[in-house]
Amino acid sequence: MRRVRGLRGQGGKASSVAIDVVTGLYALALAASGVMLTFVAIADGLSLAVIAALGATSAAAQFVSRVAVGALYRVATDRVIMAGALGMLAASMVLVLAAPGVTGLVLAQVLQGVSRACFWSGSQVHVIRIAARPAPRMARNQFIANGLGALGPMLAGALADGGPRSAAVPIAVVAVLGAGLCALLAPLPLFERVPKSADNRIWRYRDVRVGSLGSLAAGGFNAILVTFVPVLFDDVGWSEADVGLLVGTANGGLVVGALLGGWLPRRRHTPALTAMTAAIGLGVVALAAADAAPVLSIAGVVGAGIASGVVLTLGPTVVGAAVPDSQRGSAVVFAGVFRAGALLAMPLLVTAVTLVAPMAIAMAAGGIAAGAPGVLAALIRPRRGR
Repeated sequence: MRRVRGLRGQGGKASSVAIDVVTGLYALALAASGVMLTFVAIADGLSLAVIAALGATSAAAQFVSRVAVGALYRVATDRVIMAGALGMLAASMVLVLAAPGVTGLVLAQVLQGVSRACFWSGSQVHVIRIAARPAPRMARNQFIANGLGALGPMLAGALADGGPRSAAVPIAVVAVLGAGLCALLAPLPLFERVPKSADNRIWRYRDVRVGSLGSLAAGGFNAILVTFVPVLFDDVGWSEADVGLLVGTANGGLVVGALLGGWLPRRRHTPALTAMTAAIGLGVVALAAADAAPVLSIAGVVGAGIASGVVLTLGPTVVGAAVPDSQRGSAVVFAGVFRAGALLAMPLLVTAVTLVAPMAIAMAAGGIAAGAPGVLAALIRPRRGR
């Protein structure tokens, strides 16, 4: 295939619908598989520490893959990368069935980490390339992903009655179906090959820095929401049902934020991205008051959820618009590396702080680490032409 520049607005209505369907199927299967793997680990008698280590293995695989996946866009098309990601997700379910025990779970987690890195970068790049107005289009895609992703745990729970591994085959079928539907996506041309030194200069673009560090903030908040918010509110006496409602409300905020991000005009994207990055950091800092002022912490968590939805919608569009067409794929992947890195590093940071200080101090440190870099990057005046 001839390597030409990616052009904005490629693909027709069929491709536009197909990317939403494929993204929805992937989000549903991925969310269901994550819960199913936890059910399997518990049924196999693994300790909490081992289960946490399995999750860290997946996060590490995603981070490493995010670093490497940018080069794929000059040798494989968007739809091939997404189809491969769905295939890896299906293969992870097969491994759980074929290799019982820790070995199968480790291999499944590694495959899922690589799959997430490939699919989410591929879908974002594809949406940006086919859309004349990327922000509203990204908002719709994120809305579908978050909506169907919320149904995944319910699917896994409903299928678990037949045994912890009973959901593996249905999840694999959904993933294979999504891989097949990738054939309906627009066959966009490969990106031009550019000198490695050009990709290394992506960071010089101010909007790339702002978008990448916004992704870091959103990834850090997601890690805290999943790992520490339940522990924090359990310690102050909340019931499991109340904690679940709070986490679910924060996840619902992602959907609201995605819609808000798609509604904003283009000239407001970078300022809004900066403001929402700051809001994520402040929302996490507010968790320090979970005991003394729970209302403030609740508002902080929900507000950070909404801000994350805006960031995850605007981040890829701002980053993609900041660079030449030939570097768009590399730039979107570059921003994704920061989100993947935060998912891996934030739990380590917060845990390290709790070894020498109370959880409230750890939450404040996490909020500063999440929000401050993006705000500082926006305040630094760009070089001429950047």
